Amino acid sequence: AALFYAGITLGRLLNGFLTMRIGFLTNLRLGGLMMILGLSTLMLLPVAFAAPALFLVGFGCAPVYPMLMHRTPYSFGEQNSPYIIGLQMATAYVGPLSIPPLFGLIAGESHIHLLPVLGLALAILLIITIERREKLVAAARGKE
Repeated sequence: AALFYAGITLGRLLNGFLTMRIGFLTNLRLGGLMMILGLSTLMLLPVAFAAPALFLVGFGCAPVYPMLMHRTPYSFGEQNSPYIIGLQMATAYVGPLSIPPLFGLIAGESHIHLLPVLGLALAILLIITIERREKLVAAARGKE
């Protein structure tokens, strides 16, 4: 678990520099790819690869929250930003509060090996959601 959080920490430290070079959306896509690669490694390779895989998952998660928060005024307009950011912050606390107990119930009935499968499903859902959001924002901005 410490390596997961180390990945987030290092990823957030490097995130600003990386974003200036490759841009917002590319950075988020790379983060999603790293999450998928790390979670796939957890699912498919021996336990010896768990430590670097967890670091990679954390590194991939690093840009998501700050980047989406930073993008809010562009996506939803300056006037709506305070409300949307409040919603984002509330959601950011509800997920970590609800997912672990929910997974505990699922794993209690089945097996802990479902953790990377659930993580992979959530990472894919995140990428799909981000891509969809960007298409909607681009379409709305094209109409201005």
